[in-house]
Amino acid sequence: MNILVCVKQIPETGTGELSSRTRRVVRGEGRQVINPFDLYAMEAAASVRDGNPETRVIAVTMGTAGALSILRDCIALGAETGYLICDERLAGSDVRGTAQALAAAVPVIEEREGLHFDAVFTGAKTTDGATSMLGPELAQYMGAAQVTYALRCQEREDGLYVEKEDDSGNRIYRMPYPCLVTYTKASFITRLPLIARILDAQQMELPVLTADDLPGLDPGVIGEEGAAAEVTDVEYRKLKKESQIIEDADVARGTVTLTQMLSAAQII
Repeated sequence: MNILVCVKQIPETGTGELSSRTRRVVRGEGRQVINPFDLYAMEAAASVRDGNPETRVIAVTMGTAGALSILRDCIALGAETGYLICDERLAGSDVRGTAQALAAAVPVIEEREGLHFDAVFTGAKTTDGATSMLGPELAQYMGAAQVTYALRCQEREDGLYVEKEDDSGNRIYRMPYPCLVTYTKASFITRLPLIARILDAQQMELPVLTADDLPGLDPGVIGEEGAAAEVTDVEYRKLKKESQIIEDADVARGTVTLTQMLSAAQII
């Protein structure tokens, strides 16, 4: 099985700023890290390879030259190599432009690596944008089946089985290939990088793709000029949590009290 993991570099939590002109996140001198939800996608890909050592895992990101650092993080976690999409013409792209660039990169990476991707994994959302739209838009550009907000997956002889949580409980989907899966925070802890792989990653020469390497890009979609979405304002709110404990030795009576409270609050 061959898996492409799409990752994104984001400002460390609490350090991001918005440009007063473009209303977009400024990639300044603050510490940049891999989007935590993309780490769950990377863990899912590594777990598939644990069960099948022949699995090839490749990472890709779109960003500045500084984003090479998160590709090296992915290699330390188990990816074989990483591709950086870097071009000024792509700067300022919104979700649609980013999805189109990533979709255009898929066949290019396949040709260079001599493989065909069975699945594309990515985080369900990013902590700097949180639109949750990249995965579905990328799936549409690729013409691939998709499952969003997955918890884990397992490769079997007859396909990739993906578990996700919804309002009815956990469901398991058998996905046809090619497929796209976005991952949310699961109950497991992601693995730690191996020292040997960290050292190897630092020495690796990673390929860089420009807009000229990506056929079929629509100039009306990519870059700031093609960005249809715009952040107009950001408000940081401190969550106020209130709790009330029902202390009643009679479970039935306590249950009635709880039901009345929930009904009064129009929760049920």
